[in-house]
Amino acid sequence: MKQLRDIKVFIYLSFIALIAFLISLYPGTVTIEWFKTKVTVPVAAYLALTFLFCGILLILHHLLLWIRYLPLKSKAFFEKRRERHFEELLLDGLTSLASQEYDEANEISIYLKNKKPHSPIVSIIEAQVSYLNKNSHDAETSFTKMSLIPETRFLGLRGLSLLALKNNEHNRAEHILNDMLKIRPQSPWVQNLLEKYYLNQTLISSDLIDYKNLPLCSVKSHHEAVQFKGLLLWSHLENHSESYRNDREYYYHLKEVNKLIPDNISIAVKLAKYQYAKIGYHQAVKTLKNTFKMNPHREIGWCYLNHLQKDKEKYRFKLLQRFVTANPFHPESAWLLAKTAFDHQLWNEARYHISPLLEDHLTKEVCQLMLDIETHQFPYEPEKHKVWRESLESCPQELHWVCTHCKSTHEHAHPVCTSCGEFGKIIWDKVSRSAQLINDHKLVFAEQHLL
Repeated sequence: MKQLRDIKVFIYLSFIALIAFLISLYPGTVTIEWFKTKVTVPVAAYLALTFLFCGILLILHHLLLWIRYLPLKSKAFFEKRRERHFEELLLDGLTSLASQEYDEANEISIYLKNKKPHSPIVSIIEAQVSYLNKNSHDAETSFTKMSLIPETRFLGLRGLSLLALKNNEHNRAEHILNDMLKIRPQSPWVQNLLEKYYLNQTLISSDLIDYKNLPLCSVKSHHEAVQFKGLLLWSHLENHSESYRNDREYYYHLKEVNKLIPDNISIAVKLAKYQYAKIGYHQAVKTLKNTFKMNPHREIGWCYLNHLQKDKEKYRFKLLQRFVTANPFHPESAWLLAKTAFDHQLWNEARYHISPLLEDHLTKEVCQLMLDIETHQFPYEPEKHKVWRESLESCPQELHWVCTHCKSTHEHAHPVCTSCGEFGKIIWDKVSRSAQLINDHKLVFAEQHLL
């Protein structure tokens, strides 16, 4: 654009220079006759006077336009100035809320409300001030008004849901959150609150939630929805097993959880024990093998040996070898075979199966088992014992059920962590000894503080 402007200037200058050149070559005169009066002037003077007259007309034209639009421009100027002042006050109000200066925020919201009573931002500040000042009545009134306006409906419902949760109105909170889910189905905040609400209901109420028809599950992916349903049903089984009318109903829901989350070790063990006692041996073995194939764990192996094969003491190792073929190269399979071989005094077999664990999966349990093997196989060679005693003392890691949220350890897997209250966070993992000791001290301190 700048280049075009420069070209235009040069064209104008060239045009003026051309006129000046022509006038210098052909000076001539111009005669004007008006009311019997003749005036003769040079051509250059005539052109200069003509251009001057046109310039004066243009100036007068622009002056008239400026006078005509002066009221509109003045109005727009003062309107812009008021808008800028209004925006500055909005920012001051939001800053007051962030700095927890609620009295100042309240004064600003009242002033702004008088200036623009229908502004959505002012309504938000007013509602937030009432909520943070713990004025529930005014807050509910403001949030209700916001929920009736399409632009602020979600924010109004959010405030109402927080008030309902604060007042322990759980049914109302669920209804409001489901309305919010319709507006913004992919909102993590809404989904997390609904998840916590439903999961907490499994702790409080013995009535089973209709987990198959939850609106929340319809907005999740298939895998996430199935995992959440399984967690809901598992939590209810753990906390309200006595509420089931009969064994048949209990067994049906155990199977349902196992179907939803087939890799869940705790449910697989419970289901297999029930099937072995009430249904049949082969059904129990099938349940354990399916779960062991997806998620190998020593609890499944011990359940298979100690409950399903408790009458076949002599053949435990061979039966276990056959059982772990579902996942033969997993570290848990190696541990189960090594420990069972040691229990049956099969030293070489135990040594063979524990050898893969000595490289990449060394833990205190592995060191202890290796020390036991050396002690029993070579009782009169203390040098071999010494090596593994030192390894046992120096090895910092142990395998535990650990909560990924608070790092507390548990004896078995549970749907909810008893330390922090988070759901579905307990996994089987390595934990350093120092972290476990710190966690134990925290738990002891918490118990003493509560007492």
